[in-house]
Amino acid sequence: MSVVPDVQEFPAVDRFCESNELFSFLNQSIELAREVFSVAGDITLRLEKDPEAGDEYILINVPSTGTAEEIFQGQRKHTRLTRGFPDSARSRLRLAIDPV
Repeated sequence: MSVVPDVQEFPAVDRFCESNELFSFLNQSIELAREVFSVAGDITLRLEKDPEAGDEYILINVPSTGTAEEIFQGQRKHTRLTRGFPDSARSRLRLAIDPV
């Protein structure tokens, strides 16, 4: 099951989203990323594990052609717009911008 069209993901992402009720928040986060960044290519989703804390999370990797300042401002805006997510969702969804 694809979470969002034009997004590449690994099967573990679906299982993690389902078990943690993240689909809605993940979809919103991806759509916000598309609005605030100059997306250049496919957004990819990967299940990661924090090596120190052991917590699992979904890494949302967004390739962007924006300048450093545009990326910085986009990250600030994305953070502000997702502040209303429950803490359980925010801690399990992490955004990474890949300048291209």
